Amino acid sequence: MALPIHQLIIKELGQIRSRPDMPVTERIRITYQVFTYVFFHTTQQERLYFSTLFARMAYVLTKQQVGKKEQYLLHRFRHYAQAVIRGESVDRALDDIYVMGLYALGVVLTEVLKISLPFEHRVEADPAWWEDQSTYEAIDFKASIRVLVTGLGPDPDTLTGYTDGQPEQKRIIRYQESGRNELFSGPIGSMEAFQLWPITMNLLEVEVARDGTLHPAQFIFEPDYLVDITSISETFQPQGADAMAYLLKKFIPMDSSPALMLGNIANFFLDELITFQHGKFDELFKRVFHLNPLAFAAMDNDTLRSLMRDAKQHFFRLKTVVNELLPSIGIPIRKVLLEPTFFSERYGIQGRLDLFFREGQKTEIIELKSGAPFRANAYGLSSNHYAQTLLYDLLVKSVFSIKQANNYILYSKVDDKPLKYAPVVKSLQLEAMNVRNELVVLEKRWMHLDPAGEDRSFGGYISRDLQTMSGFARTNLASLQDFYANLDALEKRYLLHFIRFIATEHHLAKTGLQGNQEVNGLASLWLNAVEEKEDQYAILGKLTFHRAHRQTDETPILIFHRTEGTNPLANFRQGDICVLYPESDQQPSVLHHQVFKSTIVRITQEEVHVRLRNQMTEFELFTSFAFWNMERDLIDGSFNAQYQGLYEWGVAPPKLRQLWLGRRPPEQPVHFQHSPSPGLTRQQQTLVQQALDASEYFLVWGPPGTGKTSTLLRAVCEAYLQKDNHRILLLAYTNRAVDEMCAALETLSGATAHQYFRIGSRYSTHPAYRSWLLDHKIEKMETRQELVHWLRQQRIIVGTVASLQSKRELFSLLDFQVAIVDEASQILDPYLLGMATKVPKWILIGDHQQLPAVVVQPAKDSQVLDHDLESLEVRNLRDSLFERLYRRATRSGWDWAYAQLRQQGRMHREIMAFPSAYFYQNTLELLDINPELTKRLTGPIPWKAPALADPLIDALSTHRMIFIPAPVDLEDHQKTNRYEAKAVRLCVQAYTRLFKHNFLPWEDENVLGVITPYRAQIAVIRQELDQAEMHKPLITIDTVERYQGGARDIVLISLCTNHLRQLESLVSMSEEGVDRKLNVALTRARQQIVLIGNPEILQENEVYSALLAHCFTLQLGLGDIDHGLATDG
Repeated sequence: MALPIHQLIIKELGQIRSRPDMPVTERIRITYQVFTYVFFHTTQQERLYFSTLFARMAYVLTKQQVGKKEQYLLHRFRHYAQAVIRGESVDRALDDIYVMGLYALGVVLTEVLKISLPFEHRVEADPAWWEDQSTYEAIDFKASIRVLVTGLGPDPDTLTGYTDGQPEQKRIIRYQESGRNELFSGPIGSMEAFQLWPITMNLLEVEVARDGTLHPAQFIFEPDYLVDITSISETFQPQGADAMAYLLKKFIPMDSSPALMLGNIANFFLDELITFQHGKFDELFKRVFHLNPLAFAAMDNDTLRSLMRDAKQHFFRLKTVVNELLPSIGIPIRKVLLEPTFFSERYGIQGRLDLFFREGQKTEIIELKSGAPFRANAYGLSSNHYAQTLLYDLLVKSVFSIKQANNYILYSKVDDKPLKYAPVVKSLQLEAMNVRNELVVLEKRWMHLDPAGEDRSFGGYISRDLQTMSGFARTNLASLQDFYANLDALEKRYLLHFIRFIATEHHLAKTGLQGNQEVNGLASLWLNAVEEKEDQYAILGKLTFHRAHRQTDETPILIFHRTEGTNPLANFRQGDICVLYPESDQQPSVLHHQVFKSTIVRITQEEVHVRLRNQMTEFELFTSFAFWNMERDLIDGSFNAQYQGLYEWGVAPPKLRQLWLGRRPPEQPVHFQHSPSPGLTRQQQTLVQQALDASEYFLVWGPPGTGKTSTLLRAVCEAYLQKDNHRILLLAYTNRAVDEMCAALETLSGATAHQYFRIGSRYSTHPAYRSWLLDHKIEKMETRQELVHWLRQQRIIVGTVASLQSKRELFSLLDFQVAIVDEASQILDPYLLGMATKVPKWILIGDHQQLPAVVVQPAKDSQVLDHDLESLEVRNLRDSLFERLYRRATRSGWDWAYAQLRQQGRMHREIMAFPSAYFYQNTLELLDINPELTKRLTGPIPWKAPALADPLIDALSTHRMIFIPAPVDLEDHQKTNRYEAKAVRLCVQAYTRLFKHNFLPWEDENVLGVITPYRAQIAVIRQELDQAEMHKPLITIDTVERYQGGARDIVLISLCTNHLRQLESLVSMSEEGVDRKLNVALTRARQQIVLIGNPEILQENEVYSALLAHCFTLQLGLGDIDHGLATDG
């Protein structure tokens, strides 16, 4: 059992104070970690998401009615500790800050946790700590103040809040002031009506009264939640702004209409004409065909001819604009920025402009529109287009701190004066920001939906008179109303649960979750200090620009060199989508410069190659900054895809909805006649036949090493290919799994086996399979007819779930008879439900006892407390569709709908014994298909110790599962343990000797791998191996998440256990009580496992205690080793 939090804190206080030799900066760091952990723990049971510690503290201290004097001190310690950790200078002695931290912890214990602090841990307060506490200012003006608003104030039209500058003082904020800020009253009223407090706000242009009351001109709700400018502007119509347009776009899937495609084509023409300043229409239109070939294939000939005529007109107008019009207004084409992206935390917005020019005092913004103005305003502009430019104006002024910009809209359909000026009207900008707030409030309403209560935030919101809408919006709203009306009460509750779930995930993906390093949202770009990001391996910093090159007709690739300041362990890999920005004196840099959306296409120990998502005319910008940083990006579209998946499930026939909700079993099986694949065991043949016979869906539980892809998927595909009328859709969650699918397809025989193509990105695909990508297959095709003919000949289409979601046209072009999904236990309902209604049969392959789907919100928040849904096994929305249906099928006796692969050919039987007993109910068996495999799975360890071997080498030659006890390491961060790193190094040295003595090859990374939960520990282990001059390129050191799906002969597991509270993150329990992280770690090994950790801490967990008892314990005396050296052993 874990200790109560107050006992943990008191114990850690004792550990800190018992180490007077520890550097004071480290004592401050650990004290601060415990301090922040208390606030995180205190709010865990509340469904609130704070992006900063300030907001979290302000909420807790207000709720607990902590006195102003104490509040001031707690926040003062927060400021000091953060500065010390970041290496900044402070105006107070470090020893004094440390004592202040001990006092602050005492206040937290007594005032927040209501626990009396033991006498030996009490410290006296120093009155000097309060000397700098100031009273309210006199009449003053502030450009911006960040506040946590906790609710309505004591007087009408007031709010109560706390500022980051004076967090101990309750501030009164005035709203609904005539002529100043009454515009923002609507969203504030919604906050109160739906009780959505507290909320972080930026107050802009604030007048401070003599009594301290704040009178802002603008309220920016949740400024760290960046709303895309296009999403805001699309709500503007001639009759006024309407947030319903925002909701409709989320739910109603949008096909590639000719108008939408024409807009993309016009943008492509403009980019090409500016980048290369030449080009012929016929050549460019051929390339347009390859930008979205499936959309062209889905058109009829008349539509295509019409689109081509329109595109030609746009091309020649744009050519005139580029060659004549832009230079005439003083915009040099070579200095134009194409599709630059900017972030503004001040206004809570982000946007990608079409054209941008800035030189000296001149700033020009141009937005391209392929249509003509609709019901134009006084400036000849459509209202939504005008709103977009007004928001871009705010965005650019915020980033560059400028006061003047010229804004234009370029209508490429208009012959006469296509470039129209868009003057700034501040009142309209305020209205646009108010709409932004309304959208944020709508998202918060969805986060706080009560599916069992009054449905005001979805059903009530969409139940409005259709006459208030017009055009496509009216049609889409009618469709959404019909969709919701056709659901019964249970289906509606299921839907509302998932809307709440997705909205919460989206919010956290944007803002992050303070106190949880695993949940770093996009806002960490500016909220987290560089030092914090370095500690979390979340930044590739201090990169220097080397050169740029451009492959034919593609966006450029930039090559950066790593420097001594670049963290070699930064957690990035090929295929990652990133934000690239310069390092500058203006902090945070990402908010004061253009950011470049990019994809890592190659990454080595010396270089990082990235492909930009936008074109560039020249590259001088990259040489004007000494260093560049790269961090992870967020793709908002994946969340809309989930909402649309729910919609497509909801508009399906009731019988299909009932099937996937689990309200009815799949139909009874029908025998599928085929010629069985050779080389399968009887058990495998039986399971393959069951999968083929099944109707509607079949669930395959595939534990590690059971050949889910190499055997089962291959055999099923081979059987279906024997039928002329069967087309197969193959899906997986990750690109690595799709690579394995491609490898399995490569082994199939016959002509039809190679009638397949892959949907995906070149840089996320293993080089061996890039020739099967759709783009590569059709690169020489020039006509729609040729493409359609080829598509209809293809028998298998393969890709990730995400890549297929973006290719809706595929389902209108081709019929699929069956879909097979690997890694199904990592895929949530909304990702699959939409496609599930388009294919009549599904085979889902997964293992719900391995790592689950990635979900960032706490498990308690995704829990379903609804008896009717729970009876259908809808218990927690973080469970995969596979796991939910598997539970439903097994507990309902639908034995024709599922099966388990039991024979595994990876782990030696002595390793298999523990996972089988603790994770798979003793169901695992050894695969027996040839004598060589049987010998490996049952025979002795394939290396022998030399004569007079030391105890470590002797143990490694005798026992399959070994535990090496290690002391806790309190010298450094809680996420490193140098004793354990020393043990890893000793083991690697021992294995090197053993392999050499036994003449065994060690030629690739499949021999030995190291698993550890923290990237900081990876760094320490690599440093230890470096100092011992070990050949680490052949040794993979990574987290368990990166190891899922892989295997090694030998696995060393450094658990890095220094504190009891780490057990919480070390363990990932399934509903059945299976520790999925431990399961994955143990089942990666073929021949041997060495576990390293602190026995006193690990034995607090029941499963780890059993595992230690199962292992042979080898005492290396690590506590007696000077772990600062790496020369012995």
